[in-house]
Amino acid sequence: MEFGNVRKWILKMNNILEVYSHEESFTQSEKNLLLDYNLKIREAIKAINVEDSEVDEAPEEIPHPTKQETDVTKNIKAQEFVEVVEEIPTELKIQKTDYNRYNELFLFKKVEDLSEKLESTPITNIQKSMGLNERILTQNELFGGEKSSFDTAVQKLNGLDDFEQVKTYLCEELIPKYDWMDETRIKKAQWFIKLVKRKYS
Repeated sequence: MEFGNVRKWILKMNNILEVYSHEESFTQSEKNLLLDYNLKIREAIKAINVEDSEVDEAPEEIPHPTKQETDVTKNIKAQEFVEVVEEIPTELKIQKTDYNRYNELFLFKKVEDLSEKLESTPITNIQKSMGLNERILTQNELFGGEKSSFDTAVQKLNGLDDFEQVKTYLCEELIPKYDWMDETRIKKAQWFIKLVKRKYS
């Protein structure tokens, strides 16, 4: 087993949880990511081969319940299950976002000249690849002038696994919240998304 992957997934979970250390609102995207990383970690650990250790003492014998006790337990558990299911709030249901309406933001023209090729080279950190003026303009135009919102979003975008996860986060959380499809923001949004894509190219 490659323990490096497990460490990587745990670090990504820590990055997501670190964002919410100041009690910021938790979103369905982050919940899905945590569940996904948790599943990967569980599957990797289950795949570990272990040797059965010798048992020095016989296991303590557990008395079997009577049929009447079993029936009562089943009825109680069934009733509890129904109550728990009925108490799940409807806002926790995952709603599928229609990404097609944001397609214009993800259309990247073919790179041809040298300057465009230089602007398309891979980057390792989104925020560090932006100049001070670019950060301020992006913060003002795409995040309502909120520095904390900009910093939080960039931190999340830096910690995802691939561009598909990036697209999901953008379409579910950022584009609709800050109305990036507005004609006054769409060009800046295209520029920012293109920059983020370089992190995952």
